[in-house]
Amino acid sequence: KRSTIMMPWARSGRDGGFGKARPGQPPPEDAGGAAAVAAAVGGPPSVSQTDEWIQPLLVLHFDVNETIMVGDPAGGDTFDESLNKIVCKSAFCRTGDAETWHDGAAVVAGEAAVGTPIPPLHTAWEWPEGCAPIYRTLKERDDKVKFLERKGVVYRPVYRQLVDQLRWPAGEPVVPELCHDGTNHFLIPAFFKTIATLAAQRRRFRVVIRTFGSDTSQVAAALQAFAQGKHCLHRGTEFPNMALGEDACFTGRYTDDGTFSLTDPTGNVVTDEAKVIQLVNGDVDAVEPSVIAIADHYQWWADHGSTPSSGKPLWITASDRSTHHIFFDDNIHNDADDSIVAARHRATAAHPFAPLSGAETLQLQHTHTVRVPTVEPILDHDWFLKQIATCEDNFKESL
Repeated sequence: KRSTIMMPWARSGRDGGFGKARPGQPPPEDAGGAAAVAAAVGGPPSVSQTDEWIQPLLVLHFDVNETIMVGDPAGGDTFDESLNKIVCKSAFCRTGDAETWHDGAAVVAGEAAVGTPIPPLHTAWEWPEGCAPIYRTLKERDDKVKFLERKGVVYRPVYRQLVDQLRWPAGEPVVPELCHDGTNHFLIPAFFKTIATLAAQRRRFRVVIRTFGSDTSQVAAALQAFAQGKHCLHRGTEFPNMALGEDACFTGRYTDDGTFSLTDPTGNVVTDEAKVIQLVNGDVDAVEPSVIAIADHYQWWADHGSTPSSGKPLWITASDRSTHHIFFDDNIHNDADDSIVAARHRATAAHPFAPLSGAETLQLQHTHTVRVPTVEPILDHDWFLKQIATCEDNFKESL
């Protein structure tokens, strides 16, 4: 149960589930420019406009591994193993009971499960009562990365849908920066569609790549290819402002007193968090989109038991109306003691930042944080856009 803590932005959110009807194929991607992208989207609404409302700069933080990237060779997970984990994390069983699915059906392992009814995957923020992801119940790594061969055989049809969406289109020239293995998208199409659509809508936004890994250079190469109009789903449409330069790649580290610093590629260290957030925000009045990357402090998070206050910082100034930060990460959990985003709050720019508690951080969901059940954006290329719209509505209402 979540404790109720009254904060300026606190609001219960809305969330879509896996069971929602979706077309067999996503809407067509860009076939002739940014305007075509906007026309293809059609559905995801932007926050409504009023005379009193000026849309703030969207600062969109995207985790990499299993949020926008499937497969983590540096972390030891192949593309297929990563997909197994992604499905496993949305397959719910009775708490502590890996033999019963959340809907009461028995878990049937192996080939005997082929053709049996598929228990719905659960992707909503709130967990079914008395249930938890089977991923948390399984103890051995092999049971997770081979989930679809063992207890999760029943979900193989879902796996095939995911694979279909991640395949590089047949007949399209392979772009190595965007298709590392020659078969699958390196970064999921929904990520690029989000950027293309916001650009087509002339939205003001800044993308912040957040990673605990060593994949920044690979993501930068993919963004460079996308910016040059080489992406198979946006071919010929250039996004020059989305090229991630080396000078925009920072290393984040916590200091012993719990404050956070950023180091740029030249070795210049910024320890004043007021200046850190200025670097993260960039020019809040900018019309054109922009992108930076932060390699976050994994060891600090691991050494502090994965507590939310030690994770990837998200800076929130309660009085600020010029920016709206939204953090997408698959490791945001509905658990006050275990999550990956370290929300740091101050009342005004004159105050120092201080970490929010785990319980307070939970209340940011659907306004400043979005847990990413990765099956959703793989299957629905508009998913990130829909979450942004929900966060904007909640942010505006909270004001």
